Amino acid sequence: LNKPVPVFSPEDLLVYLCLHGGKHNWREFKQVCDLAQVIARYPALNWDRVATEAAEAGCGRMLRVGLRLAHGLLRSEVPADVQRSVAADAVALALADEAALALFTPPAAPFYAGEWYALRLLESQRERTRYCANKALTQLLRRPLLGGWVEQDDGPRTVPAGRPARTGGRA
Repeated sequence: LNKPVPVFSPEDLLVYLCLHGGKHNWREFKQVCDLAQVIARYPALNWDRVATEAAEAGCGRMLRVGLRLAHGLLRSEVPADVQRSVAADAVALALADEAALALFTPPAAPFYAGEWYALRLLESQRERTRYCANKALTQLLRRPLLGGWVEQDDGPRTVPAGRPARTGGRA
């Protein structure tokens, strides 16, 4: 079709992959491999831009965890000054070690361990508060309201008391 397709810059792709891996607690080795491939494919990455983009997006720690995993597990070529930045974040090092261990061992942690991991990926209290509020609101909205959900088939509808039913047509 010879039409231009918008794509991420290599720097933005690196940040996105770290954000995505962090969101999923680095549960799949493929996520680390994808990150390592971007680092290998683009040796002239603008690492200052990567760090700035990650910091502005509020995912600096996610970037540091991802870089630690890619370098530690797959020996990705990460510049020495970036490695020092990663090593200066003790929480990122611990999270990367936990993720690396979890990649190669069966899950034994309770269901909430993933939430605790996700909270520690966030650096500021504001980000952690937003995360918790979002999780709570999402869980609340997934629950049936009052008497239950309105059925969406063509049969009779049950409507919780005190709530109008939407018929889909005009009134």
